[in-house]
Amino acid sequence: ILALALILGTANAGLTGGWAPQAPELTDENKDLINFGLEKISEASNGFQATEYSPVKILDIQTQVVAGVNTKILAEIDDGNNSVDSKMLVQMTIYTTLADKNHLSKWYALSSAHANFELLTSVSTANDVLNKISAALTYEDLASGRNAATYKIKRTLAAFTTKQYDQTFTYIKLIAEGTDNSVRLHEFWMVGESYDVFAHVKLPIKPQTLQQHPELETLKDEAGFKCENILSYFLCQISTGCVNNMLTTGKCEKA
Repeated sequence: ILALALILGTANAGLTGGWAPQAPELTDENKDLINFGLEKISEASNGFQATEYSPVKILDIQTQVVAGVNTKILAEIDDGNNSVDSKMLVQMTIYTTLADKNHLSKWYALSSAHANFELLTSVSTANDVLNKISAALTYEDLASGRNAATYKIKRTLAAFTTKQYDQTFTYIKLIAEGTDNSVRLHEFWMVGESYDVFAHVKLPIKPQTLQQHPELETLKDEAGFKCENILSYFLCQISTGCVNNMLTTGKCEKA
């Protein structure tokens, strides 16, 4: 009971002035925010030539009212060259002051072309990540106006790490059981030492999505991506030449 109270208390505290989900629409205003962020990433010492990319889709957007507004956006970006590194996912947090001035607070970028995966073997790290995911699922319920459940991780199907642009990403695919009697398959990408949520999607429970991952170094060869080997929704989304049917058929397929 105490653990439940702590989780709910943390979530409710976050909702008061916390993050609120918004419609993931690529409006002119959101495009301007993303392009501003890409410009600042290009100027960063640990950045990349982000101004060569354009936003093509928003996967998630949240806002937080402070003395101004924080906007956290997860976007797919593309440089239009149709090469193996043409697509990326970028999460950026932009603070807009009361005077309507923008500041890039933090950013993370994920490229399937540059990812070198290692198995997550640390038990303590895995436990920390899974605890953060359980709390994140409860928070998502509250932020979306649903009755909050608590979640127990029933099975972990994949657990890998990859480092990009000075940040470590932890990729987890798992089955969670809620106190609302739900049993769902989730894909999470956590980032940094505090394991903040970078990306999350609920996947359909199908034979294909329940497969454990093959060796991730077989994702691509000299001809490009082996789409059939990609069992991640987000990696499929940014793999050139692949069609992302993970939410329908459960498959990543060659275009």
